[in-house]
Amino acid sequence: MNNQTSLRDWGKTGSPSSFQLEDGGSNPPSRIELELVENATHKFNFDQIVKNYHTYKPNTKMVGRRIDWLIKVDGSYIGAIGVGSSIMAIKPRDDFIGWNKEQRLKNLVKTCTNWRYCLTKKTKLSSRILKMFLKEARKEWKKKYGVNLVLIETLVEPPYEGTCYKANGWILVGKTKGLQFEWKNKDDVLPTDKVAQKFMKFGDVKNEDMWKVVVGTTKPKLIFVKPLHRYWKKELMEGGKK
Repeated sequence: MNNQTSLRDWGKTGSPSSFQLEDGGSNPPSRIELELVENATHKFNFDQIVKNYHTYKPNTKMVGRRIDWLIKVDGSYIGAIGVGSSIMAIKPRDDFIGWNKEQRLKNLVKTCTNWRYCLTKKTKLSSRILKMFLKEARKEWKKKYGVNLVLIETLVEPPYEGTCYKANGWILVGKTKGLQFEWKNKDDVLPTDKVAQKFMKFGDVKNEDMWKVVVGTTKPKLIFVKPLHRYWKKELMEGGKK
């Protein structure tokens, strides 16, 4: 059985407690580092990890805001993780937050999507990695985009159950409907500010000037969210019509 098969089986059957344990005995704790993807070498390594160990979704292209990290344990790369622009409208998440359309358009930039998290091998450090990731995501999002990050979302495709997210306190809020939204012109990768301008203008991902909707091409996915501080709801409900 190769590493990829082992990782897949582990992702399907692991229990939350298994992510929180480390090797006992006299072994010192493993040293975890998140290395920001900042140059061509970093990007190449990130893409290779995703293509080889996240084969059910190997594409690393993404429109909009994006920050990625390589995961290192004791000096060796063992995975890739990243955040990007949040999904424009997704009912279970929006119902959980409780915001209206105007509030969502104003405050969506305070949220992001954990668009990728994959590991090259089975490890008991996943919960520790996510904990470190949350701190780094808040810091780098503020540094790069000048916005305080309030909530992170992620989508998990069954048969995976999001075990590591549950262990880290993420909240399951529902499932997607299995719709896939794509740019009409896939080659038209717009700068972040123009993407945001179009979102604000149209306010709906189903607008035909921006998107086409492909029905039944993806499996429904589990939606997890992670509020990042105590007053997250107050921040996301600011502005807009009451």
